[in-house]
Amino acid sequence: MKQKVLDEQNNKKIEWGFTMNSIMNPDGSFNYPKTPLASSPGLTIELEYTQITIFGAHTHPSDGYSIPSFGDVYWLRNVYQQASSSRQKDVTLLTVCKDKISGQAVVYALFVSDFGALNTKINLKLAEAKYSSLPTEKSKIDAIVANQAVGNEANKDNLERHFLQEFNSYGISLFKAANNDLTQWEKLELNTNPNALPGQQLSVAGVPCN
Repeated sequence: MKQKVLDEQNNKKIEWGFTMNSIMNPDGSFNYPKTPLASSPGLTIELEYTQITIFGAHTHPSDGYSIPSFGDVYWLRNVYQQASSSRQKDVTLLTVCKDKISGQAVVYALFVSDFGALNTKINLKLAEAKYSSLPTEKSKIDAIVANQAVGNEANKDNLERHFLQEFNSYGISLFKAANNDLTQWEKLELNTNPNALPGQQLSVAGVPCN
């Protein structure tokens, strides 16, 4: 998937991804079948899920923003909510993007740290006046993502900081791969420096996980 986001011609047109289920065998062991997916040209990928889904991954197009979206957070909430209790701890979403500043592929992982907070914040966002009158859940999500893009554009040089500020109280954790084979990760957190210049008081720190 990292190579696909660096393929400029295809990555402008198609989102790629897969989902993974956790299936218990008769002997108590598990297998994890993957379902590869691709969107139609110009459309957003739809990651389907069931009670046994624990994992999803997808690319963002090169003409989008190299950070998870509200739609990704919404998917994470839904999968966690529907998953069986034994699987909830494993629910993860990877977002693979091309960083517009470095030109490199970056991989983010979203986890649920407080489902109660996440569920409340999602429901409150959907109930906001400018979205609640829209006819379908999908139209609400699309409108929220479109509005999020306005904020992303205004903060395109600090997308990680902007994401952490926007979703600070959503009960989720954001991680970033620290190497190419995804064996090392950092948890991204906001740091506050009250002595810094205005506009520079918040920064992002990566805390190694392994």
